[in-house]
Amino acid sequence: NDCPTLSNASNFATSYTENGANASVVNSTFAIVDADLATASTTQAWTATVQLTNGVSLDSLLVPTSANGFTVATPVYAYPNVTVTISGTGTATNLATLIKGITYKSGSDNPSTTARTVSIVVKDADVACAGSGNTTISITGTNDCPTLSNASNFATSYTENGANTSIVNSTFAIVDADLATASTTQAWTATVQLTNGVS
Repeated sequence: NDCPTLSNASNFATSYTENGANASVVNSTFAIVDADLATASTTQAWTATVQLTNGVSLDSLLVPTSANGFTVATPVYAYPNVTVTISGTGTATNLATLIKGITYKSGSDNPSTTARTVSIVVKDADVACAGSGNTTISITGTNDCPTLSNASNFATSYTENGANTSIVNSTFAIVDADLATASTTQAWTATVQLTNGVS
């Protein structure tokens, strides 16, 4: 038995930008080659494992629909690992197409910019024999605008010669998804303007 080999699978580098398009976990030219197969249309039993090895909370692997004799299992989340398993009987080409359909995304508005690592392992009917590859996904964060909580359409009143009136709700708050914690500091500018005052 000849072990399968993965073409264009080693040291593939790609990137993901916060809230941007999902990143493919393998090269678009990724292919599976098994010298034991008579033709490209020859079918056999396969098992493939695609694993994000250093994931953090809100990291995801999105998977294609099972097809062509293969079952794509629901990703297993056990951070730092996120694991996808594909198994079944079919052609190397159809298995490669399913692997190319797996993508990475982060659901965070403040993702860690540590590069993510993905491993790809493909085994043929001889499960002791495998081909492998790896992918590095660089992560770029983007600036999220601050939001004002309990700040819209606040209504209050003032009585002549009475107590001063607050211009914002007592529950008013500022939220910035880019800050690691509520105690994180950064530069700010705030403008409060009365727009129709009279003498």
